[in-house]
Amino acid sequence: LEWRSKYEINTIQSEDWSLFDEDEMYASGLDLNGMPSMTWRLSKHKRSSISVEDYMRFLICAMEKTWSKNPYATHMSVICDCTDMSFTNFDIPLFYKCMETVPENYPDNLEHIFIFPVIWVVEQAISLAKRVVAEETARKAKIWSEASFDKLQEYFSADQIEVRFGGSFRPNSSPAHSNLKVLLKQFPQCSEVRKIESRLLRLRGDAMRREVESEVREDEENESSHRGGGGGGGSQQEDDR
Repeated sequence: LEWRSKYEINTIQSEDWSLFDEDEMYASGLDLNGMPSMTWRLSKHKRSSISVEDYMRFLICAMEKTWSKNPYATHMSVICDCTDMSFTNFDIPLFYKCMETVPENYPDNLEHIFIFPVIWVVEQAISLAKRVVAEETARKAKIWSEASFDKLQEYFSADQIEVRFGGSFRPNSSPAHSNLKVLLKQFPQCSEVRKIESRLLRLRGDAMRREVESEVREDEENESSHRGGGGGGGSQQEDDR
């Protein structure tokens, strides 16, 4: 617990991070098992006067925000989006700090790490990582030559894949309860999901529940009308005749 005190984990999400680009690291969609994911857009990273220690705290803040999407999840995934990344974005001191801090303080919590697209600078980073990460961690890496909607769909539903990868998920623009809605629809009987629901209800009140339930009912009614639209249309035509 010493590291949690050192990094002030309990209050880290409420700190002022305006010096950092919050489009660089952020919570993204839930996978098919309800586990949260975090995206790191490496082309957004700029080596600057900000210390490695402070950048490490920014990364941990993003990870903690990701956990809050499903605080009862046992694992999370990291999407390393290397699109448009160049050597100027490769921060070697931060890289080694990440390799030192994350495996030590989030042991066994990594579900997958998706790395794409792979260009020469990414190959160099992967080569360095293999020297310092455990073999078990290395096996969790999914390394792809390009971003692939079809490959991501093996792990995420389309509404949890970002728009730029071919899905419909928009980080930071969806309602705060959007991930809860996904969990409720996919895992309605899961006790862990109900725990999340109860926790959020205590924080946000009954209004959110009514809104979520209304949207779920609306979705179900729309799906039902689509399924029954063909037969209903024929009956109406017969009545008209």
